[in-house]
Amino acid sequence: MTQRVEILNRAPSSYAVGDGATRRMSAVVVFVSTVIAGAVSWFVVRPGDSMLIPIVLDVAIFVIVGVAQHQARPWHRYHLGRGANSWLIVSLCVASVLWTYFGVLSASVYFDSGAASRARHEVAISASGCHVVEHGSIGFIDAPYQVCTTVLGSASIVDFTKAPYTHGGYSYITGQSVGSWFPDGCARHLIGHWWAYATTGATGCPFGYAMQAGP
Repeated sequence: MTQRVEILNRAPSSYAVGDGATRRMSAVVVFVSTVIAGAVSWFVVRPGDSMLIPIVLDVAIFVIVGVAQHQARPWHRYHLGRGANSWLIVSLCVASVLWTYFGVLSASVYFDSGAASRARHEVAISASGCHVVEHGSIGFIDAPYQVCTTVLGSASIVDFTKAPYTHGGYSYITGQSVGSWFPDGCARHLIGHWWAYATTGATGCPFGYAMQAGP
């Protein structure tokens, strides 16, 4: 009887050590999953494409991680399924979705040091018109891509469209136009002068883009 009591008294400390190691390992797994989800979004999100699939991929990654951790150690379900680790997974999943929806496209042009200069150069050399660029890139759009410039007084818009030049791309807008720069089209503001636009499909705008009013 005395030996059984001593074993029970020693059990909590051994479990505590195991719980601590499990939580640390869980945190590492969740952190790595966050990096993977962010990288997946960076390689999947493109201007003109629906944001739905990248967001679904983000959520799926964290659902898989949560379920795997919940099932990995059944005797620790309280800690892994209902404790702080679950809140960590949910919080990082939300952060990943926000990065995908708001951050990826904005970062793609913000960290492209030559993108804004290229847009201003197009306005300076051309009042209007389109031409194809065979080298280089703008954000996620690699050459060949089409550049179309429209100048209306002090206002201007430069569209960078990926091949086949009918799908969508980036727009760099300065000044105010009389009407909409995207009449009856789909667009979303990114950062500063930068917008992303998409073509209108049979079911309307792709997820993440809003219909812009006509003139």
